[in-house]
Amino acid sequence: MKNPKGLIVTIILVVAPVLWLVFRLNTIENNTNISGDYAKETADFKMEVEQLDEASTSVISGDNRSGEYMSSRYGNPISKLIEGAKINDSSVIIYEEPSEDSNPIGSVNKDVLITAQDYDNGWTQIKFDTTSGWVKSEFIIKPDDGTSNAIKSAVGKEGTVIVDTLNVRAAASTVGDPIDQISFGDKFKVLDDNADGSWYNIQYGAKNGWIKGDSKYVQIDYNS
Repeated sequence: MKNPKGLIVTIILVVAPVLWLVFRLNTIENNTNISGDYAKETADFKMEVEQLDEASTSVISGDNRSGEYMSSRYGNPISKLIEGAKINDSSVIIYEEPSEDSNPIGSVNKDVLITAQDYDNGWTQIKFDTTSGWVKSEFIIKPDDGTSNAIKSAVGKEGTVIVDTLNVRAAASTVGDPIDQISFGDKFKVLDDNADGSWYNIQYGAKNGWIKGDSKYVQIDYNS
């Protein structure tokens, strides 16, 4: 056999590139499969995150029906959606988030029907017309609790001023100059109110007078 070393070198020079090419093709195919699987897993995970985020930030919408539950980033619902609920105070502030430190976005009066759902943090998510937001659960009257037309009376209860200053007047009217002012954090007792509960006759210290009975200005402790 002539020049076996030359034959071996020839075989190596021919076969080695073929083997290298096969190896590279397999590597590329494997990497493509891995990349495809990773991309699919990433897309699936992103979709799950978006779905969870959408659920967590959702608010009560007009096509929700009574009896359904809503999820929220702010807590867990402890009641089903309640249609035909009402407010038990003359006017209650609606907040953007379930906190008195969040932005007020409006108010709701006692005669307005709302859709409501209580949460385990002491707040209720409500909707009426195009407004959605949060109010303290203590201000909600449910239609099945036997008091759907009742308004909580503040008479005999204690209250606190929640604005910097609040005018005290001689009568339940803004006509004329105020006779005094009370300040943030001042306590008082409600002696009487007017027909619709929008004004309180209060005692504060040794004085008495009339103030606006609005939850934007005062907070009533109905358990006092």
